[in-house]
Formats: sequence, C-alpha cells, structure tokens
Amino acid sequence: MKRIIFIVLIASLLLSCKSQSTSPDNNTSDGGASSGGDNNTETPEPPPFIISEEAKKYGIDINTATSETIKTALNKYYNDKTEYKIIFTNTSTRSYDKYTNLGTIINEIKDINNITVSFENVQFQNNKLPDYILGGDSSANRNITKVILPDYITIIGQKVFFNCYVLAEVNMPKKLQEIGISVFYNTKVKNIDLPDGLKIINDRAFKISIIENIDIPDSVTSIGEAIFDSCKQLQTFKLPKNFNVIPKSAFASCSALKTITIQESITSIEDSAFYACTGAENFVFEGENPKLTTIGDSAFGWCSKLATITIPASVKTIKDLAFYTCPLLTSITFLSETPPSMNGSRIFESTPLKTINVPKGSKDAYEALKGKHSISKDVVINEI
Repeated sequence: MKRIIFIVLIASLLLSCKSQSTSPDNNTSDGGASSGGDNNTETPEPPPFIISEEAKKYGIDINTATSETIKTALNKYYNDKTEYKIIFTNTSTRSYDKYTNLGTIINEIKDINNITVSFENVQFQNNKLPDYILGGDSSANRNITKVILPDYITIIGQKVFFNCYVLAEVNMPKKLQEIGISVFYNTKVKNIDLPDGLKIINDRAFKISIIENIDIPDSVTSIGEAIFDSCKQLQTFKLPKNFNVIPKSAFASCSALKTITIQESITSIEDSAFYACTGAENFVFEGENPKLTTIGDSAFGWCSKLATITIPASVKTIKDLAFYTCPLLTSITFLSETPPSMNGSRIFESTPLKTINVPKGSKDAYEALKGKHSISKDVVINEI
C-alpha cells in the first residue's frame, strides 16, 4: 500500500511540473526569448534630441517666434559673434502658407541683412521640412542668405525657399530622399551638392535660380517638369544613369548651355525640353545605340545658335514645332533609312533648312517630305 501511494505522489509531481512548463504565462516567442516579466522586450525609446550648447544660449522656440524675438536673438548673437544667425529650437508643430511663414516674419526686420537660419536644433514631424517654412509670394524673404538643415531630414516640402531672393547657400541633408515643388524657385543658389539616396525631384525645383552646375545622382528615379526652367547661369548638368525621359520644359530658357549631351538611355525628349536654349550650339546624342524614339513639341524651338543636328536612327516621332525658329539651322542629318513620323505642319517653321542628309538608298523616302512640315520644296536631299 505504501509503495502504491508513493508512486501516485511521484506521478502527481511530474504532471504538475509539466503543466507549469506549458503555462501560457511562461510561453516564449521570437526564438525562445521570454515575453513576460521584466525582460524588456518592448521597442526602446529613441535617444533624446540633443540641443547644442550654442542653441541653449542663443536659440528661440520655433513655434512662438515673432519678428521681435527673432531680432533680439539676432542682436544677441551678433554682439558675441559679429554675424547674424538665428537658431530655432524645439519640436516644430506649426504649419505655414505663402502669406504667413518664418520667411515673411524675418523679412519684417528691415535693418538686418545677411542672416543665417539654423534648423539643426529643431525636430520636424515625419522628418519633413514643412511646406512654405521660409518661402512665400511676392513679399517673400529678402534678408536670409544661408540656411542650415539637420541631416535627418528626408523630405524638403514644397516652396520652402520660394522667392527667397538673396538665399545663396543651403546644405543638403545626408538622408534626403525628396525635393518638393519649386523649392529653390527664384533664389540665388549657385551650387548644390545633391546626396546619394535622393529619389525624387519635383516640378520647378530649381526654376529661375542661378545654379551654374549640377550632377543629379543615379539614385534619382523621378524628375519633374521645368526643374531648371530659366536657369540662365546653368552651364553643365548630368542626368542619372539609365534615366529615360527629359521632362517637359526641363531646360527651357537655359541660355548658358552650349554643348548639350543626350545620354544613350534617353527614350523621350518631351515638349519644350530645350526650348529657347539660345546659347546651345550643339546637341550630341551619346553612345553607339541611342534609345531616343520621340522628340516632343517645341523640344528644340528657338535654339537660335543651333546650325546642325544629327537625329539618331532610333527616332520614330517628331512632333509639331520641334525645330521652330532656329534661324541658323540650315542642315539636318537623319540616320534612319525610314523618315520619322512628322506629327505637325510647322515642325521646321521659320527655320531656313537647306540640306537634309540621309542614309544611302533612302533619298526617295525623304524627298516625299518636301513641301510638308514647313520643309521647303527647294531643300537638297543628300545621301551619305
């Protein structure tokens, strides 16, 4: 009897241990790490935003700033450093528009110029520099010359420096992925270093700026319309490797461009892409096998110094006014044995085309273009 009781007790203990080991309160997850008790499996809080010593002394709250508090801070900084710098601090919670923003507030300070604005000590929601934060309408800023941005910014919102007429220097955050609409519109920015990792540049991003040279990194996958429209100081540019489309009005009125290289991967030059590039003397289609298929409406219109151009064999369509008013363009070479589709009656209007060079055996096909698309009946077709 004693032996039976002893065996029953042992069995009860074993069952109890097994029950405890499989209790829901002791389940494990993520490969055996315990989720209960004091095991600290919750996502840790991000480290606190570190305010610089300079900001502690000279900074002002970005959310409550007025022209009076900004002016006081500027004078305090100048008295110690002999330059004007405003350092904003705190977590930004405000939104702005083209009439009410920090740029217009600072512009109210009429007796202080050459101002540097620092956002390095500000936390912006969603890592985005807010729309219109410094940019506005015709009454926008005239005394900010430099802006310092924190490296964590991934998006520069639309029109953030719009019509900041004397702004000449802005650093690009290392983690930047997107530049918004009309960000540098009508600024004095000459040079800018776009970071690797940038993906999107939106419409009119640099329009009417005085940028001189720019390399767009290969990480960029989207470029908006008119991004360099009327950048009259632009001398050189590099598009991303394997980029396919030169957008509408992208380089319109860029009068300082002389030799323009179209990379091999480009498939379409959209409407007015190089319209009124009055300094352009030569367009070079790069590579042995250009992919270009379409030349858009007014793409090369008003290129007043263009004397000759060679159209790759890959081009299938040329739209209306493509070479409108090119007063020196007297010779054009087509490399395709079959003429491209000419979509419009005014493709060469006001252009004194005298000679068309074509591949051997294709003269008759091109003779059929005479008297059409503003091509004179007197133009000479030469086989090459």
